[in-house]
Amino acid sequence: MTDLATKQRMLAPSDQERMQRLSEEIRGRLHEMALIMGRTLEMDFDGGTTLKFAPTRSTRNAAATDIEIVCSPDGCGCWVVFDDGTGLCEIPCGSAG
Repeated sequence: MTDLATKQRMLAPSDQERMQRLSEEIRGRLHEMALIMGRTLEMDFDGGTTLKFAPTRSTRNAAATDIEIVCSPDGCGCWVVFDDGTGLCEIPCGSAG
């Protein structure tokens, strides 16, 4: 096991401003992706919904990446992207077989 040292450093003010702008853009884009997925899967979003972008190599299809986008108490919705550029949405993740 590797022993990692704990490090903390303050960002330079210009880097902090850039990180803030990037964070706002990412949240906006993720929200838009969730709305598309919600419309496609007829999902209702509520206060218990969490947005995320969590890509993992699919364990059921070697030519696909599963990307969790929306999680609710009922499960997580994924965008499944295949190596050829096609994709589908599913809830719960892994339900398409």
